[in-house]
Amino acid sequence: MDRLFLLTFVLCSISWIFFWEVRWKKGKESQIEEWLQRHSLSKYKYLFEDVQTLEELSLCVLSRLEEVVKEKHHWREITEAQVQLLRDFAFQEWLCSQSLEHYYHTLKTLGCTTLDDLAQFDSQLQLSLAAWGYYYEDYIKLSTGVRVLQASKGSRDQDYEIQLVHSLAERRLNEKWSFAGALIFGCTIALCFLIRDLMFYVIENEKNCVEKNVSTPGISIYFEAYLYSMGTYSSCPWQFLASSQLALQRRPSMADDEEEHDSPVEGQSEKVKKPKKVYCYISPKQFSVKEFYLKIIPWRLFTFRVCPGTKFTYHGPDPVHKYLTLVVDDGIQPPVELSCKDRNIMAATFIRFLHKNIGGSETFQDKVNFFQRELRHIHSKRPRTKTCLKVSRHSLLESSLKATRNFSVSDWSKNFEVVFQDEEALDWGGPRREWFELICKALFDTNNQLFTRFSDNNQGLVHPNADRPPHQRVKMYEFAGRVVGKCLYESALGGAYKQLVRARFTRSFLAQIIGLRMNYKYFETDDEEFYKTKVCFILNNDVSEMDLVFAEEKYSKSGHLEKVVELISGGAQIAVTNENKIHYLNLLAQYRLASQVRDEVEHFLKGLNELVPENLLAIFDENELELLMCGTGDINVQDFKAHTVIVGGSWHFREKVMKWFWAVVSSFTQEELARLLQFTTGSSQLPPGGFNTLCPSFQIIAAPTHSTLPTAHTCFNQLCLPTYDSYEELHKLLKLAISEGSEGFGML
Repeated sequence: MDRLFLLTFVLCSISWIFFWEVRWKKGKESQIEEWLQRHSLSKYKYLFEDVQTLEELSLCVLSRLEEVVKEKHHWREITEAQVQLLRDFAFQEWLCSQSLEHYYHTLKTLGCTTLDDLAQFDSQLQLSLAAWGYYYEDYIKLSTGVRVLQASKGSRDQDYEIQLVHSLAERRLNEKWSFAGALIFGCTIALCFLIRDLMFYVIENEKNCVEKNVSTPGISIYFEAYLYSMGTYSSCPWQFLASSQLALQRRPSMADDEEEHDSPVEGQSEKVKKPKKVYCYISPKQFSVKEFYLKIIPWRLFTFRVCPGTKFTYHGPDPVHKYLTLVVDDGIQPPVELSCKDRNIMAATFIRFLHKNIGGSETFQDKVNFFQRELRHIHSKRPRTKTCLKVSRHSLLESSLKATRNFSVSDWSKNFEVVFQDEEALDWGGPRREWFELICKALFDTNNQLFTRFSDNNQGLVHPNADRPPHQRVKMYEFAGRVVGKCLYESALGGAYKQLVRARFTRSFLAQIIGLRMNYKYFETDDEEFYKTKVCFILNNDVSEMDLVFAEEKYSKSGHLEKVVELISGGAQIAVTNENKIHYLNLLAQYRLASQVRDEVEHFLKGLNELVPENLLAIFDENELELLMCGTGDINVQDFKAHTVIVGGSWHFREKVMKWFWAVVSSFTQEELARLLQFTTGSSQLPPGGFNTLCPSFQIIAAPTHSTLPTAHTCFNQLCLPTYDSYEELHKLLKLAISEGSEGFGML
């Protein structure tokens, strides 16, 4: 039904009901006023302002006039008028009780105006005249009622008549709504339809909001909310920071002067004494909760992946703001309880992003295009002029740091014209590209000890070095962040300006760049030896006899125990059990991969976010971030096929499934090949020499499953491929796995 019609009907009905009320009230007031005037009582009208009907007046007129009317003859007239009025109303009510009210005027014309008159109606002729023209049943009721009145003539008194008048007065008040009742009923029905349509309108409006939120690629949607429970690790000694260091915990989230802080209080869940106003940001890959200090400095409290492992639990309104609440839990961090006015829209936006991630409807290239377009727009107001950068090949890192020491964000946005000392060459692009290549090698080469590997394997991924030598100041990480930000900005300009970061970063370091919390699964790609020897052993065995506690021993390079670090408050006295061993491993990952290098990561992010806002990086996961920064390289399918080892499998697997697999791989773009390599080995980059030098060799294992998603063991460079019934099925599930492998399907 049309909402406009319903609304018009409701308004007209309400107007008519109001009109009926006014008309009924004025009619009754005029009757009372006329009776009082006829009996010279108009001056006492004020005594009867609360009386609504003439019937009520007949019951109370004597009691209210008793004190004010002194003349006996006037009092006698009033009494007679009141008695006459009572008798007339009693007569009307008796007829109504017999459903014979339509005989009232007929009987009055026959001289019957009271019950006593009706009791004397014993003539059959008179009764016939009274009932003439009506139904025969009415004649029977009238004659029977008259006989009853005749039989009770001696027992009837004034109290009986007063009782009848009371009933009539109530009847008159009920008649007030007799006509309006139909309109009220109709109005109620119309309101029900209107409310239904309004609910559908609200739902449709919320749906449109959600569609708008997810339709623009890369946008971080934010919602105002209140935090009712939050995590804390304040009792962990490795989480404490000196007050002098707090100033360094800043992460500019915009290219200008806005800064963001990472909260040092994450972990165990506790209720906050007073609801804290926060902002919830949702991007295609992250759900983050931020608090603003002084209304301008954002401080990130929590970050969750947009993945199937992040669950929402819905509850009723909160006790303070009466907003609907929800609990966010990813099984790794403590649950977070939030209340939000737009809770449904926020949850639906999260779910829509999740569905898009699972379905792979938003391509990596779409996000790259959005990222680069927004980055160009941010720096568009800054002059794109040339600035000279004079450096020395022999001390490239120190001279580059010195040359850029006083550079502002605008200077970093300019086109670098690189001049190497003692070399005569005009920079038409070649020296600049060479400088980027050399400076990345100098910064991220483990020989310079700014970054390190967790193993002695030269193919290992690089991670910030917690044990860097004193001469490698923490400011160097800030410079490294600016260099990476400069590479991303240059690539956004396109063409000859495109620059890639020549490094193979650990997954955990990339995850920290986009604000994700650590969990034990990062050990598989970052610290393979530790994962094989300790993590897998704890996961696959009974730990009740291992005497493990929630603490980590830290040793010096010479093998001496330096200190014991408690992972939680009193952790040295808390035993690790089979029930809490996952929590223990996650805390261990947070300590070894993140907390030990907190200063280094913070300074790196400070430099990076000066050029690239954090909210733009948040649209990628850590695997996509590596592709964005480091590129895909050049992966040769023939080299891939020639140096791949096939393990196990039936005739169907080796002859059909593998044939389909290589056909799918041959159809992949370089980006998809890099994702497959990343999914299986943990890095999108091949070592020098290609697949031939990959150690261990790339292996395809025949998985004992059918028509499921492929999985991978990055420690061993193994791709576990199930059996499939068709080329199309293999193509679909392999693409889904490599696109969303970090979301819980495979590698992580």
